[in-house]
Amino acid sequence: MSLCDICKSIPWETLPIIPPFISRMVSENPYIQALYPWPQEKRGFPHCQSLSSLRKSASSCNLCSLILASAENVEKELIELKPKWDARKAVGYDWPTWEMWLVKREDGDGAWVMSFVDEEKAKMLGYGKKGLREAWIYVSLSYCWGRSRQFTTTRATIEERKRGIIIADIPTTYQDIIFLTRALNIRYLWIDSLCICQDEHLDWERESAKMLQTYSNAYLTVAASRAKDSAQGFLGPRQHTFVELEYTRGDIKGKASVSSLSLREESYKTDYIYLPEEPLSQRAWSLQERVLSHRVLIYATNQMFFECNEGFRSEDGLAFPRRHTCVHKSFGIEKLDKEAKPPVPGSKPTKTVMIQGWYDLLHQYGPRKLSHATDKLPALSGLASLYAERIGSDYLAGLWRDHLIEGLVWRSPSFRRVDTYRAPSWSWASGDGYPAIGLRYGYSELAEVVDASVTLKGENPFGEVSAGWIKLRAPMEQLFLPTEGWNPDVLGKYVLVSARTGNGVRDGMQLCFDLAFTGSDASEVVRGFVGGLEGVDVFALVLLKRALEPEDVEELDWPYCCLIVKRVQEMGVYERLGFAICGREELGWDDESEGTEGMCEVTLV
Repeated sequence: MSLCDICKSIPWETLPIIPPFISRMVSENPYIQALYPWPQEKRGFPHCQSLSSLRKSASSCNLCSLILASAENVEKELIELKPKWDARKAVGYDWPTWEMWLVKREDGDGAWVMSFVDEEKAKMLGYGKKGLREAWIYVSLSYCWGRSRQFTTTRATIEERKRGIIIADIPTTYQDIIFLTRALNIRYLWIDSLCICQDEHLDWERESAKMLQTYSNAYLTVAASRAKDSAQGFLGPRQHTFVELEYTRGDIKGKASVSSLSLREESYKTDYIYLPEEPLSQRAWSLQERVLSHRVLIYATNQMFFECNEGFRSEDGLAFPRRHTCVHKSFGIEKLDKEAKPPVPGSKPTKTVMIQGWYDLLHQYGPRKLSHATDKLPALSGLASLYAERIGSDYLAGLWRDHLIEGLVWRSPSFRRVDTYRAPSWSWASGDGYPAIGLRYGYSELAEVVDASVTLKGENPFGEVSAGWIKLRAPMEQLFLPTEGWNPDVLGKYVLVSARTGNGVRDGMQLCFDLAFTGSDASEVVRGFVGGLEGVDVFALVLLKRALEPEDVEELDWPYCCLIVKRVQEMGVYERLGFAICGREELGWDDESEGTEGMCEVTLV
C-alpha cells in the first residue's frame, strides 16, 4: 500500500516531542493519560480529525492503518468509561471530541556493540563442532520454567545428556535460544535446567551459589521475557506492528520503519526498562540474572530491547542513557576500604550508597514469585555474594551485620509470612511482599547489637538458613492492646490498631503489623492474627531515632523507630510482629530520657 497525501506531507524532522506535562498519576487505562497543559502551538502535526476519515484512509494507507489501531484502543477505553461519565453529567463530563496529532519521541535512535569478557570455565551446554567460536564465551538464558513439562538433567539422565540432545525433543524456548546462539556464532550456552543436576541437591546448591559468576561472565544474557513457560518460546510473532515507508532527508534516501508508541510508557520511561507486565519480571530468580549480566537481549511481548552499561535501547528506536539496576559500573559498587570517607564534604559515603542500592533491590525482589518458597534467599544469593565482597560485611539472612539496626526496621503493608520456615521473624525473607528498608535522613542508634548468628542449611553461605538469632540491648516498653472490638473489615491499609505503654498518652501509638492488609483475604488474616495475641505479652523495642527535617511536618513528633515484638516461651526470647514510629509522649519518656532506664537485653528469633 502507498501513503495517503496527509502521511506523505508529515514533516518528520520538525515534529515536536511528546508533551512533557503528562500527569504523573498512573492511569488505570494505559491508552489514556492527562496532559497539563498542552499548548496549541506544540501539538504537532494535525492528522485526520475524525475516526471515520481515518478508517477510510487506512484501507489504502499503511501508516493510517497503524494510527487507526492506536485510535481504536483509545476508543475502546472511552466506551468502557462512558457509563461513569454519564453518571457524572452534573460535573461537566461529556463524550470527547477527536483531535489527532502526530508527535515524536524525545530520545532518538541508538545502536549497540558487544565485546568479549573473561573466560568462565563453568559447565555449559556445547553443540556443533565446526564453524563456531572456540573461545570460552557463552550465552546464558533467563526464562520462566512455568507449568509445562520440564526437560531437565537428573542423575538418571545425566549420561544421556552428555551423549547428546535431540533438539526436537526440548521445549520451544530452548530451541529458540539454540537457534539464536548459533546465529551469533557462539558455541556454548547456559540453561539452568540442563546444566544443573536438578535432583542432586548438593550440585544444585553449589551451582546456585555460582550465579554471580554464571551471569556476570556471560558474553550475553538472553531474557525470554514474553514467555510464561519454557514451552512458549520467544521468537514467535509479536503484537507490535512496524510500517515501512520511503524516507528522504537531504541526500539520504531509503526506507524508514515506523511504529506507534505507548503514551503510558513514554510518560513513565522506567516501565520500558523494568517491563513490569512481562511474565519474566514477575519471577524471583530473574532479578539477579538481569542485574548481574553485563549485556541483556530482551524478547518482550511487543518488541526486543537491549541493555548494557552504556544504556538501554529498544527495537523501535528508544535510546535511553540508563539501564536496569547496575552492579558493574561506578554506581557505588566498586571495591571499598571499610573506612572510606565521602569524597565531597556533606555527601554520603559510597558504602552508604551501596547499602541503599541493596535496599532498592530488595524492594524490587520482595513481591516476585517463587515456585519453591524455600528459594527466597538462594534466588538472591548471587547478588548477596557480590555485595558481601564489596562492602566487607557479614550476611545474616538478608541483612548486613554492619547495618543491622537500620536493616531491622523494614516495613511492608502487603507482607505475608509463609508457612514453611525460611528465615527468622526479624528478616524480610520470612515472608513475601515489598520490604521497604532504608532511612532518608541520618539517625542515631539507641540499640546495640551484642551478637548475631544464622545457621546455614547447606553449603551456600548466602542460601537457605534453618535458624537465626540477634541479641540486642535496647529500650523496651510493654504495650497494652485493646483487642476487643477490633473490626478487620474496616481496618486501614497500613495500621492495625493503636496501643499504649504504661506511661504513654491515652491514644497510644499506631502499629503496622506484618500482615497482608492489601490481600483479598485481609479480614480472615487479621482475625487469625488477633486471636493469636490473646494472653500474649507484646512490647515496643526502640531501635533508633531519626534526624527528621523541619519540612517533615507530619512525622516531626514521631522520630523513634520500633519493632513490635512478642515474648515466646523462653525467657528473654522474642519474635517480630511488626513495626511502629512514635514520639516521647507515646513511649511515656520524659524530655531528658532516651529510654536508658528501660534498657533490656533481648534475643530476637
